[in-house]
Amino acid sequence: MFRKIIKNILLLIVEHGARIVSSLIITAILARQLTIEDYGYFQYALNLVMVFSSFCFVCGAEVLVPSLVNVDSNNRKKVLLNVFYIRAIASLIAYALLIVFAFSFNNENFYLFLILGLILILGEPFQVVTAVLQADTNIGPKIKVTLFSLFIKLSLLISLYFLNIKDEYLFSLAWVLEYLSTVLGLFLIFYIKYGNPVGDFDKKIFLIYLKKGLPFFYSLLAMYLFIRMDMLMLKKLGTAYELGLYSASVQLGLVVTAISPILVMSLAPSLVYKHAVEAVVKRNVIIIALLMFIFSITLVLLLHIILPYIINLLLGDKFKNSYDILYWYLLASSFLFLDNGLNIYIMKINKGYLAGVKWLLSLVVALMLYWIFIPKYGSYGAVIGYFGGYLTASIIGIFYVCFISMEKE
Repeated sequence: MFRKIIKNILLLIVEHGARIVSSLIITAILARQLTIEDYGYFQYALNLVMVFSSFCFVCGAEVLVPSLVNVDSNNRKKVLLNVFYIRAIASLIAYALLIVFAFSFNNENFYLFLILGLILILGEPFQVVTAVLQADTNIGPKIKVTLFSLFIKLSLLISLYFLNIKDEYLFSLAWVLEYLSTVLGLFLIFYIKYGNPVGDFDKKIFLIYLKKGLPFFYSLLAMYLFIRMDMLMLKKLGTAYELGLYSASVQLGLVVTAISPILVMSLAPSLVYKHAVEAVVKRNVIIIALLMFIFSITLVLLLHIILPYIINLLLGDKFKNSYDILYWYLLASSFLFLDNGLNIYIMKINKGYLAGVKWLLSLVVALMLYWIFIPKYGSYGAVIGYFGGYLTASIIGIFYVCFISMEKE
């Protein structure tokens, strides 16, 4: 098992390395091709799509992965297909809601949302295949699909860059093609493993996983609102210039914060999910969370030296004012690492309502801070709200691990 964990960690490092390179190139292309204001609005549009994508998480990995660990292979296909039906219905509803919202409040860029919104339909429903690979600690096939999809997306954006095309609608097609190629790859994996992905609708299983998923759905909805609210509030309370600088900082920051879920996916199944003794589970969760927190702070302090050079090299001189924003954003993100580690405990005991309470309180704190500090400090006000929200989430997460028992229902 130890060898399997190490192998998956190495594979995830390879995937993350590819994501880092592609993310940096994509950020550089968009930043150099668009004005600061247009860049900020494009990232705002992507963020808004991601907010609506939270409606697709009716039965997310938090519920599905722990369940699949103990489901025999004969029943896995039936479970996966019925969870797919749940997510597919939810994704269609999410796309419809996005279109209504875009037409009502952002109709000057309605077609941009129409294109980017296809991500909702192509994204989450097909990730049921990823869930079963995670449960088996065998993420190699998914990584190959991811790398191929990234290559397609990157190739299109690079082509547009060298053709000096600055059309936001064509840029948005790169994201759609990435998701489409991922869907095709996951479909192939499913077909090889389980055969024809049609039929096997079971009302009982459908309703069981719908019921299991709803508590986590509420929490994920609150979480995604919290995660994406910084840009939404900055667009409302700040300027387009501040939104552009902050968006660039966030995109570079995501390269670092993306390590956090990779660590969770690598460590949680074997070190937490497979254990039944409460003391062992809590001990391992605390160790994972502390190591992630220390790792993140150390990484930020090391990056501090080279951040100015990275920003100038990738984004150009016009984004030089985003350096300090990025530095404080990364320091605040240390509490994101801490919270993600602590959140393993909630997933283990399968009490989604606890996550919902945590994210709702974190969202309230963040909104208050955004409302107070963004009008005064612009992009730095967004960082303050981001920090306050994750600090709140971490404090609540520590309380859960210390005082919530696995046996209590």
